[in-house]
Amino acid sequence: MYDICLGNPCKPGEICENKKDGGVVCVKDKEEIHEDLPEDCTKLRKCKNETGVYTVYPSTSDNGLDVFCSITNGSWTVIQRRTDGSENFRRTWVHYENGFGDLQNEFWLGNKYLHVLTSSGSYKLSVELVDTNGSMYYAEYSTFTIGDAASNYTSTINGYSGNAGNYMSSTNGRYFSTYDHDNDVYDKVNCASKYNGWWYHWCSNLFLNEDFSDGLRWGGTYFRTSQMMIQRTT
Repeated sequence: MYDICLGNPCKPGEICENKKDGGVVCVKDKEEIHEDLPEDCTKLRKCKNETGVYTVYPSTSDNGLDVFCSITNGSWTVIQRRTDGSENFRRTWVHYENGFGDLQNEFWLGNKYLHVLTSSGSYKLSVELVDTNGSMYYAEYSTFTIGDAASNYTSTINGYSGNAGNYMSSTNGRYFSTYDHDNDVYDKVNCASKYNGWWYHWCSNLFLNEDFSDGLRWGGTYFRTSQMMIQRTT
């Protein structure tokens, strides 16, 4: 019997499949389908113009990921937010690895997802801070990458600009630590046991995941809210 699919009756981007009754059906190429799905909030902006929770499909993952997209100044993927102390940030390694909280309010996206996203392209980081007087500050880093679990989610962060101060430079090249997974350089002190999960070298003066009642510290200043966001650059 003549194979109708040999005549390539389908449109570009479609695959011809034979049916049991001798007919054919044209289905969209799976690769084409994947290309239509946004890899992150930066690419989502092509079809969405409202801030909110969306599902993205990073190229380095087989599964979709729910994220909060801030569709402003080019669209950003929010990875951390502190607003009112409603979420407990004193969490285990597994919690920080998988993420926790409410994407609409306070949350940590999850270290394994930070790796998935930042390993799929080049990203920059923006940290937005509001102090107790309502004044806004920001710190932006042109390079932001998180390694995999085998590296203890090592951070790479460089290229500061902004008005908040370059206090995240101390996290560059550092392992992530939690109270049950000590990776800082102290032999007898676990910084995360007091200040919660973060990329510590020494116990520095940067504590955005600290207990909310103790204040969110960036340098020598305490802030009322914080938001960390990443944006794809290439």
